[in-house]
Amino acid sequence: MNISRYIKTQITKGTDGQIWSYKDFSDLPLTTVAKVFSRLAKTGLLIRASKGIYYKPKKTILGIASADPVQVATMVLNKKKKAQVFAGGWSVFYNARLTTQVPASATTTIISSTPHRKLKIGSNDVRVIYRNLAHMKNANPLDFALVQSLRDIKKVPDASAQDTVLKIQQMLKLDKDRLDRIISYAQHEPPRVRALAGALAQSLKHSSHQLDKLRKSLNPLTKYKLGIAQVLPTASNWNII
Repeated sequence: MNISRYIKTQITKGTDGQIWSYKDFSDLPLTTVAKVFSRLAKTGLLIRASKGIYYKPKKTILGIASADPVQVATMVLNKKKKAQVFAGGWSVFYNARLTTQVPASATTTIISSTPHRKLKIGSNDVRVIYRNLAHMKNANPLDFALVQSLRDIKKVPDASAQDTVLKIQQMLKLDKDRLDRIISYAQHEPPRVRALAGALAQSLKHSSHQLDKLRKSLNPLTKYKLGIAQVLPTASNWNII
């Protein structure tokens, strides 16, 4: 078998934007695979994203799209330890469907359950924020984005905290299973997030022992100034002012 031709054929068959690593050809000699990947990168069939990780270019009307930083970061971090990786920064609000704006930035932010001092994807620097995500083991990107948005309810670009909480309320109203998961994840979040998740769930007539747990976990004397009390009638029941 001609290894070079075989690898090139498999990659050519793959979809544009697909990420490839040496592990995709683990049954072949590593040194040979590495050399083939390097040659394919020189021809433009692949673009190097990180050591041992490449992606097939995807053309858009704006040019060649970059590799998905979350997917690449997950592959890089998983070399050391199984990692949970989610988009961070303002990309969170885009993933939560709370804004259509993703500001251009030379640095991408990700949130990871595995610490990493420095990460570079292609020519782009990646800021890795370490956080214990054990309580979100089964969370999908939208689940995570919504919980993170509750943490940063006042930071959504071009939206007030009131507008943001109403959008989240509407999304959860249409997806009771997701609401259950958000309440469950909130148990391990900061008090203001627990209070906000509780107020949202109560506004949607949600009734479960999880709400009781949320309420009991909060200090009854603590007030949370979130600026959403006017649009969320249940806010006062959770000491949100």
